[in-house]
Amino acid sequence: MVTGGADNTVRVWNIATGVEEVRLNGHTSTVLSVAVSNDEQQVLSGGADASLRIWNASNGIYETVVANSGYSGQAVSFLPTPERVLSTSGSLVFLWNTSTRVPAIAYVGHTSSLNALSTTPDARYMLTGSNDRTARLWELDSGAELASVGSHSTFSFSHTSP
Repeated sequence: MVTGGADNTVRVWNIATGVEEVRLNGHTSTVLSVAVSNDEQQVLSGGADASLRIWNASNGIYETVVANSGYSGQAVSFLPTPERVLSTSGSLVFLWNTSTRVPAIAYVGHTSSLNALSTTPDARYMLTGSNDRTARLWELDSGAELASVGSHSTFSFSHTSP
């Protein structure tokens, strides 16, 4: 299990024992979100310090700072290929190339802050939920918005299925 918090740390826990195994230090403000890679070897964190960091889950060393220029990362997600990650900041979602450290695509459409993000297992589509009371379905590679629905007062989570 991986957690992040207001103490500016990311922590890796042993669920069976309840013991903290690794503490990841490097954020200078609250850690807003965390995600674990499919192979469980890396952790992605987004912080209020406007940085996105990729960490080695076993030794706690951060491998790269993906962004450090105003992208807070309220929600983050790994994609199946390790050189692509997603993050939200305000009303936008960014698909990052971790090698170049620049957004490959910015998904524009929501009019208020995002608080939910999920992808299909094949990473072809993404679903986002926002305080603008809409959920939107996106094609990841093209950045095209495919659908928008709304009715909740706010979205607290979203889920896609194949």
